[in-house]
Amino acid sequence: MVAGSIQRNLDSGVRLPSDGVIQARISVLVLTHNRAVSLDRCLASLARQSEPPDELIVYVNGSVDHTVDHVRTHYPWVRLIEADRNFGAPGGKNRGIIASRHEWVMCVDDDGTLPADAIARARAAIRRHPDAAIIAGAVRDSFHPPPESLVEGPTFVFRGGICVIRRSIFLKQGGYHEDGLREGEEGELSFRLHDAGEYVYLCPDLVLDHHMEGARPPYRVVFRSSVRQALLTSLRFVPIPALAPWLGWKLCSYIIAARRRDCLGALFLGIWDGLRLASVAWNERKPVQYRTLVASRWYLPPRENRWRADRRETRLRAGEHETR
Repeated sequence: MVAGSIQRNLDSGVRLPSDGVIQARISVLVLTHNRAVSLDRCLASLARQSEPPDELIVYVNGSVDHTVDHVRTHYPWVRLIEADRNFGAPGGKNRGIIASRHEWVMCVDDDGTLPADAIARARAAIRRHPDAAIIAGAVRDSFHPPPESLVEGPTFVFRGGICVIRRSIFLKQGGYHEDGLREGEEGELSFRLHDAGEYVYLCPDLVLDHHMEGARPPYRVVFRSSVRQALLTSLRFVPIPALAPWLGWKLCSYIIAARRRDCLGALFLGIWDGLRLASVAWNERKPVQYRTLVASRWYLPPRENRWRADRRETRLRAGEHETR
C-alpha cells in the first residue's frame, strides 16, 4: 500500500489534496551505518505516515552488518543506495541529497522516529516558508530544548537529524563540508547560508523522537569536537579585524565551560586538533559579513534562549547544593 502511494506520487507531478492546495514534493533521506535495529524503527514510523513521502532513500554508509539485506527484504519500496565505504555523516548526506529526485529533501536520523503526521507537517511548513533554504525541526530527547519550549521563526542553527533542505540552494552553497569532523557540519553550513542571504526557519512542530542506541558519547568527546569545530569555523569565516577578539571570546567561554565540567584536557586536545588543520581552514577562508557574525550569536528563537538560561541556572543551583 505504501509502495503504491509513493509510486503514484512520483508519477503525478504534483499532489492536489481535497482543499486544492498544491503540495510540495519531498524526498526523505535516512543515512545509516551499522544500525539495523534503529533503522527498522525509523522506517516503520515512515511507513505509518498519513501523507507518504514522494521518495524515500536509505543511504547505507559503508555498513558491514545486515542492514542492506534487511532493507531489501522488509522494505522493498525503499530506494536503497549502498556506498562501498563510510563517507561520514556529512559526506553521506551530501551524496544522498545529490541522488534525490525532488527539490525538498527531508533528512531524518536513523535512530529516531517520526509522528504519523510528520510529512504532512513538513509540507505545511514549506507552504508557510517557501523562501527557506532549510526548515529546521526539533529533537525530543534529554539533550535538546523540548519542542514545546521553542517558537517558530528565523534561526541560525538547525539540527541535521530532522530538517528539510532545499536541494538547489544546498548544492549551490557546496553542501556540507567534508573535513572528517564528527560534529558541527550544520553550523559551518549555516555561516555560508546566512552570508549568502538565505534563510533558515525553525518549525518546532516538526519533531523527531530521538532513541539513542547505546550510551551517549562521553561529554569530553563531544566537547573536544566542539572546540575543534569552533576554531576551524572561526579561521574560515571571521574577518581578520575581528578574528583576535572573536577567538579570545571563544577561548574564554570554552575555558569557563571546561572548568565547570572538569574537562580542561578535552579543551587542549580540541585546540590541538584544530591547529593541526588550521592551514587547511585558512586556505579555505571566505570571510563573512559582520551581520552574519552577529546573527550567529543572537539569531535564536527567544524561547530557546530562555530554555538555555533556565537550564544554566538549574545547573548552577545544583552545583551550589553539591558544595553545601
